[in-house]
Amino acid sequence: RLGWQTVPQAGNLCRDGEAGQSDRRSHGSPHCPNQETYRRRVVDKMEDDFKLQDSRIAIVGLGLMGGSLALALKGKCAALYGIDADAATLELALAKGVVDQVDSDPVKLIPQADLVILATPVPAIIEFIQKLPSLSQEPCIVLDLGSTKRNILQAMATLPDSFDPIGGHPICGKEKLGLENSDANLYRGAPFVVTALERTTPRA
Repeated sequence: RLGWQTVPQAGNLCRDGEAGQSDRRSHGSPHCPNQETYRRRVVDKMEDDFKLQDSRIAIVGLGLMGGSLALALKGKCAALYGIDADAATLELALAKGVVDQVDSDPVKLIPQADLVILATPVPAIIEFIQKLPSLSQEPCIVLDLGSTKRNILQAMATLPDSFDPIGGHPICGKEKLGLENSDANLYRGAPFVVTALERTTPRA
């Protein structure tokens, strides 16, 4: 198990190689009488109990940290999506069965996810957070694995209500990086510092 510690607020392919058919949920702009009604609906949906086995998880960045977490989650959730800019990494992820579906374009997979995990370097995490509202309006939890928190949390605080953000910092790693060195046991027994925002719901 992970040693959880909570810190208060401070191209679309499937494993078989076939082109993946999108079962993306609708992510158009909400049509509500007023924004407050929509906000309450989003928060109520977010506060439903999170069930890992029923959740679709998208991991952005399939290096050592993202790849190891994907291996640890394999078989424990409804679906695992991998997003990475490197085509060779995506091919390796499918070949090793690390994830169920991959794409270099996040808009193809993010709208399907109940949980989005950001496992890239800190500057890329911040940039991705800033792009999230243009990728999906579907309610989802957003967790980062960045080693520093201040700027990431500031970026998370600006996300629309449809996102439920929480900061994370796993205290583990290896000398050799990359998906090829990923390890399903990397996180086992390692401390994992969780930093909640004031807006973070109990579901996250």
